[in-house]
Amino acid sequence: MKSAFAAALAAQPSATSSLPSTATDAADNVYNIYASSDSTQGSYTNAQALTSYKDCMDFCDNDSKCNAWTYVGGTNGVGSGSCWLKSKLGSPSPAGANVVSGSKNGKVTTTYSTTDPTSTPFYIKISRSGTSADNRYIFISSANGQSKLVSNPADATKFVVNQRNNYMLAQTGSAAGLAFALGPTTSATSPLYFAKQGVAAQSYFSCAVQPNGDAACSVNGVGIAGTVCAADNYSSIQLITGGWPSSCLWVLWSFISA
Repeated sequence: MKSAFAAALAAQPSATSSLPSTATDAADNVYNIYASSDSTQGSYTNAQALTSYKDCMDFCDNDSKCNAWTYVGGTNGVGSGSCWLKSKLGSPSPAGANVVSGSKNGKVTTTYSTTDPTSTPFYIKISRSGTSADNRYIFISSANGQSKLVSNPADATKFVVNQRNNYMLAQTGSAAGLAFALGPTTSATSPLYFAKQGVAAQSYFSCAVQPNGDAACSVNGVGIAGTVCAADNYSSIQLITGGWPSSCLWVLWSFISA
């Protein structure tokens, strides 16, 4: 059902955009999205968006008073800007293409099967970086993908590949049952990230084992490289999502039978 806000906004000729009508963030919260629109409700605080209007959803998630926000920044909500957090959305007020408003609309409901066939379990082994990270294994220490490298495979996270959709899933630890996905990115790298399967707005990794045992993973058909960086003494895995960061080295990851 169309909200009164959306109906009023639709009557405004400036409210045209390629933005979706809803968006789901990393915490599975769904937001109604209103392009080219401010609102009459005043804000109680603001925060700096680094990449897009989607940063405002994360700020709102982490503030118990927040139920809506207005982004002011780049055209169609892309680029840095300001997130004005609000206790409610209020009424629509037409604005330029650099303004996007959003309001909470519940949480996503996943519809995937937990009985999908999976591969045999495996560990992920790092090599060919020429650093202390070589011959170590990935351990996922939290559901947001925070990782570290361990020397003993018995201490590492076990993974499986969902053979229906080729998603790579953590089988053990705090991220168990979650799928390898592209997480929030604010620089040239992103940490490993795991999300529920079946979230329409999420970009999942499709992974396969090569004949030599090496792992090949991609997002929407684009290969994603892994790296270790001097900043944390090559102790965790990062994903390359932009230009190659300085003081970081490419790694090869292999699937080793658990």
